[in-house]
Amino acid sequence: MNIIDILGFIATAAVLSSFLFKDMVKLRVINAVGATLWLIYGILKSDVPLIIVNLSIITIHTTFFISNKIKWKS
Repeated sequence: MNIIDILGFIATAAVLSSFLFKDMVKLRVINAVGATLWLIYGILKSDVPLIIVNLSIITIHTTFFISNKIKWKS
């Protein structure tokens, strides 16, 4: 097993663990981290569909964070 495969397993763990959170913000943050790791993995593997889906997921999470930033100010 090489470092790229290990990155894939870490990305998998991050995405799977994100669904254990009830708090939507924590879920989205952890899931975005996982998607970013998957994006890096996809780039290293030159896997275009994987790159596209994870860029899309990151964009969706980013849009959510930007549109809801006022609600989070303490």
